[in-house]
Amino acid sequence: MTATIVSAGYLSARNAISAAVLRLLREGRLATASERLGATVEEVLRLQSGQTGEPFPRFAQTDVELAGTRIRAGDLVLVRLEAAHLDPRHFPDPDAFVPERTSSPSLVFGHGAHYCLGAPLARLEVAAVIGAPARQLPGLCLAGPAESVEWVRDGVDAGPKALHVTW
Repeated sequence: MTATIVSAGYLSARNAISAAVLRLLREGRLATASERLGATVEEVLRLQSGQTGEPFPRFAQTDVELAGTRIRAGDLVLVRLEAAHLDPRHFPDPDAFVPERTSSPSLVFGHGAHYCLGAPLARLEVAAVIGAPARQLPGLCLAGPAESVEWVRDGVDAGPKALHVTW
């Protein structure tokens, strides 16, 4: 269990951090990221979730009807977190990166019994890494076009293979 938490935490945090820095640099928002750091971290994580397209398998606990489809207790359900994160009823203009967003909390780290044990550490890591360059390297910028950044996608997570910057 410990090995799983450490390895999953490392990969997810690494990808979230590099994707966050890429997004903030691409959108010219790194310098202001520390002003609303908590909200910026949540927005970055919301948009980063679901990058691999892998659904989370769960089993229905009770009978329910969802969008006209009957799901019985015990049925396998494949949950797509990014669908919740892109719901315009909870996130107006859901595809846009809006660090000032104050809408619904995301499900990035799951919920209930499946809530990620490493969520507080992951938030802390992302905040530390995107907050420091904003304060200490105000001239930080991408060394090339954002479109040229290669992404690594595996069955669990996705993130930039490398992020070349200058300052």
